[in-house]
Amino acid sequence: GHSTSEMSSFAYSSFTSKIHHEDPDIRQMALYDLHTELQKDSFVLDDTNQKAVVPAVLGCLDDTSTEVQGIAVKCLSPLVKKIKELQVEKLVTMLGEKCLKESKKEKRDIASTAMKTMVAEIPGDFSSAVRKLTTPLVNGIDQCKDDSIKLEVLDVLNDVVKRFGAVVSDDHEKLQHILLQELGSRSTSMRKKAIVCLASLCVYTTDALFNNVVKTLLDGIEGHSGEELRKYIQCCSAVSRTAGQRLGKFMERIVPLLVKHINSIEGTESDEEDEVRENIIQAFESFILRCPGQVAQFFPGIISVCKNLLQWDPNYDYDEFDDMEEDEDEEMDEDLIDDEELDQDEEDGVSWKVRKASAKCLSAIIMTRADMLETIYTSMCCTADSTLPERFKEREESVKLDIFKTFEHLLQATKIVHSASGKDDRMLMSGTFRMHMERRPEAKYLLEVRDKIVKGISKCLKDKSAKIKIGCFSILQELAVLLGKELDPHISIFVGAIRDALVEKSGSSTLKTEVLVFLRLLLVTSESGDSFKSHLDTLLKPVFQCVNDR
Repeated sequence: GHSTSEMSSFAYSSFTSKIHHEDPDIRQMALYDLHTELQKDSFVLDDTNQKAVVPAVLGCLDDTSTEVQGIAVKCLSPLVKKIKELQVEKLVTMLGEKCLKESKKEKRDIASTAMKTMVAEIPGDFSSAVRKLTTPLVNGIDQCKDDSIKLEVLDVLNDVVKRFGAVVSDDHEKLQHILLQELGSRSTSMRKKAIVCLASLCVYTTDALFNNVVKTLLDGIEGHSGEELRKYIQCCSAVSRTAGQRLGKFMERIVPLLVKHINSIEGTESDEEDEVRENIIQAFESFILRCPGQVAQFFPGIISVCKNLLQWDPNYDYDEFDDMEEDEDEEMDEDLIDDEELDQDEEDGVSWKVRKASAKCLSAIIMTRADMLETIYTSMCCTADSTLPERFKEREESVKLDIFKTFEHLLQATKIVHSASGKDDRMLMSGTFRMHMERRPEAKYLLEVRDKIVKGISKCLKDKSAKIKIGCFSILQELAVLLGKELDPHISIFVGAIRDALVEKSGSSTLKTEVLVFLRLLLVTSESGDSFKSHLDTLLKPVFQCVNDR
C-alpha cells in the first residue's frame, strides 16, 4: 500500500539522530517534520517506531530551548491518535509525575499544558489510559501541600471530569472529598477552582455522593455569614448551572434559604454583596430552567426579589434623567454621557451585574410559565407598579438590552398566535394575520401603562447606539401587533425616529430592516390609515431611498 512509501519518506534514522543533535534548530526541524507527517491520515507508526518516537517527544518537553518545547507540545495532539493505548498510558504516567513532582514552575506549566492536550485528544475508548491519567493525579493532590501545584492539577482534572466523568467513577469519592475540603481553603483562587470542579463532578456522581454535596452546601448556607457564606452560595449557584435538574428535590429547602439571605442584605452596598446577589439570582434562573415544577410555589418570592434588584443602582441618581426636558439641547446629553464613562469603573462596582441577572431571571419565568403572566404584570407592569417600563431608563447598555428582551418576552407571551405559517407571525401578509392574533386577558395591564412605555421608548430612540434603537423597534413591532389601533394616537412620536433611522447614510441595515417591519405593521394594524395620512410626506421619500439601498 502507499502508506509504506509515506513511511519511508519520513526517515526515522535521521529523525533519531536529529532529535538528539546539540543544535536546537536541528532538533526543532526534526519535530517540525514529525508534526507535518503526523497530520497526514495515511501516516502510520508501527510498534517499533512508536517506542522510539514517544520517549523522544516526551524528552523534548524538557528541552533547554522553549521553541523545541513548544513544538513538542504541538506534536502530542496528533501523536495521541497514532499510538497504541499502552504508549498513551506511558505518556500520561510520566506527564502526571511531572505535574506533581517537578519543582520548577515553568516545567510544570509545560507538563500540565501537555496533560490538557492529552485529555482533549485521547481517543474516547481509551478508558484504561484515562484512568491511569486520573487516579495518580487525584492521589497526588490529596498528599500535596503546594497550592500552585494543586491549582494546576485541578485544572487538568476538571477537563478530565467534563469529558470522561463517567469513566473515572472510581475516583469520584476521593476527588469530591478533596474538593469539599478545598472549599475551606484560605486562598480565593483555590476556592473558586474547587467550586468549578465540584460543579463539573456533580453531573456524574452517584445520588449518595451528590446528596452529600448538597447537604454540605445547605448546612454551610444556614450556618455561616460573610465571606464563608458567600462561597457556599457561589458553589450552590455553580452546581445549579451544571446539574440543576438533580437539585429539584431540594428546592423546598434551597429556595427559601436563598430568598431569606438576599432579603437580609437588602440595601447593603459592596461588591462582595453584589456578587452574592448575582449568584443567587443566577441560581434561581437555573432552577427555573431546569426544575420549573418544583420551583413553581416560590415564583412570587423570586419575582419580587428580581423586581427590586432590577432597580438596584446605588451609585447613580436617575432623577436627572427623569427631569430632563424632552427637547433639552444635545450638549447636556453629551456631558452626562462623558461623566458616566469616567465614573463607571471607580464608582460603580458590579451592581449592573445584579440588574442584568434579574432581567434574565424574569425572562426565564416569562418564557417557561405562562401562568405567571398575571403576577408579572400586576407586580411590575401596571398602573399600581410600572417598574419594568420605568427601567427603560437603565444607563448600562448591555443591561438595557436585557431589560428590552425581558419586556419583549412579556409581550410575546401576551399574544396567542394561531397561524399555520410557523413561528414568525410578524411577516404574515396584511389581511390574514389580524385573524390569527388574539390577546391574552393580561393585555389589559399593557394598556394601563401604554403611555409610560411609549414615553420610555421615545427617550431611548434618542440614544446614539444602533443596538438600543434596534431593541426599541423590536419592542415597537410587538406593540403594534398587540395594541394595533390603540397605538394610533402615539404614532406621531415615532415618525421622526423612523425617518432618521431610514435616511442615515451609514446607518445599520439591521436597524433599517427593523424599522421597515415596524412601519409595515403600523400600516396593517392601524384601522383607518388616517393617523398616517398626515405623515406620508415625511415617510415616503426615506422609504423609497431604502428601495435603492444595497
